[in-house]
Amino acid sequence: DWKPAKSDTYNANISMGSSAYYYSTSRYVSDPFSADYDCYNHSIFVSGGNDPTSHQSQLTYALTWRHDFGPNNVTVQLSRQDAAGQLFNAAIPIAAESPAAFPNGLPAYLASLQSVWNSPNICGSIPFQTDRIYAGQGIAGLGQVTKGLAISGRVAIGNVLVLPTFGLSRAVLSSLDARMEYPGSFYAPGVQLPKKPLMTAGLTLDGLLAHAKMEWLFNAQFLSSNNAYNQPAFTTYTAGLVLHVHPGSLTILDTNIFNTRSGLFTTYQGVNPRPVVGGGTFAYSTSPLPPRQWQVIWRIPWSQHISPPKRTPPATTGSPKPKPSASPSPKP
Repeated sequence: DWKPAKSDTYNANISMGSSAYYYSTSRYVSDPFSADYDCYNHSIFVSGGNDPTSHQSQLTYALTWRHDFGPNNVTVQLSRQDAAGQLFNAAIPIAAESPAAFPNGLPAYLASLQSVWNSPNICGSIPFQTDRIYAGQGIAGLGQVTKGLAISGRVAIGNVLVLPTFGLSRAVLSSLDARMEYPGSFYAPGVQLPKKPLMTAGLTLDGLLAHAKMEWLFNAQFLSSNNAYNQPAFTTYTAGLVLHVHPGSLTILDTNIFNTRSGLFTTYQGVNPRPVVGGGTFAYSTSPLPPRQWQVIWRIPWSQHISPPKRTPPATTGSPKPKPSASPSPKP
């Protein structure tokens, strides 16, 4: 830590270590009846086991600057993390799996998948394809680099508190396993990892109406594409009101006010297709956001008076205290 001035604080941090230990519970692919069948995308996802533990290490750098101006402040942080030998949860083409993962062989396993695919209550007459079958499993021994920029602030304007945030996160693999370079794979060195948004931003306004014993809140959150929902970039809005009533407080929240990217089912609208090894693209289905919701929370303080336990004076032990002298003590 370095504080060259009263209003500026710098912090540099370097940490070294390793990830948590992991183990595999199964080396075989999952049962065909437990697979995820996507008829529209002609794809199937099954589960596989994790690789055995390998040597791993992790090195993280972080540099932070905080500037205070009165009751307000702004914080900027730069960070970088270099990880080696990490366990990475990847979806690899089924043909790239080890033959030992199929007790009866790969052809028999594909036949079982096709039998379930062609069931009337699954995909029926939709053609079965073997080039879009992926096994999700933990691949060990990979290198990953994550770079980040985070900016946050606190600005008081009258009775309104403004809390802005902004973040950039670049997450790429610096090395690949041979199974991830098989035709049909959608991983590549130096390319942003799937479902890792590059940019996030937020703004929170907190207003206090002291005379009315009321507090209002407003929040906007931005998320760029390549997010966990596989949706294009979007912004959600939330508003709230806190009333200090007797007894307690009453909170009213309205989340996702404009029903942004909400829906009942997964769809293929606005997907972000990724190029795959050998040509072509592959796209996950989009997951809808939760719809607009109202929440009412009433917090009521409650306490119960419990009488303190009675204390029993300790029993005296040892010799008795000496009696005071009969002679009067001198005056001060």
